[in-house]
Amino acid sequence: MKPGKYYLQAVLNWSSGAYYDRYTGSGYNSYGGGTDYYQREYYKSM
Repeated sequence: MKPGKYYLQAVLNWSSGAYYDRYTGSGYNSYGGGTDYYQREYYKSM
């Protein structure tokens, strides 16, 4: 390369994801108490 000023540019693709429990409702269990229901979901951020 010849002497001079050069600029280096890079593009990095990055994403992240994880599981979480989303609240879907509640109900009563067989002991007369309340039960909360959750559904495991995956989210991805870019």
